[in-house]
Amino acid sequence: MVDDCQDYGETSKVDLWFIGHRLHSLVYAERGDALRVISLRKANKREVKAYAESLGA
Repeated sequence: MVDDCQDYGETSKVDLWFIGHRLHSLVYAERGDALRVISLRKANKREVKAYAESLGA
């Protein structure tokens, strides 16, 4: 998903990833062949619910 809340001069994306058994939110920007991590944190309840709903749970 693209993060378009504010214009930072680059396109940032948001993905949800599991680290172990816990869901995390990763915000990053692509720069050429590299990824620049902007934020990595534990997913909040709203994000966990949206993730579960996207899987049909």
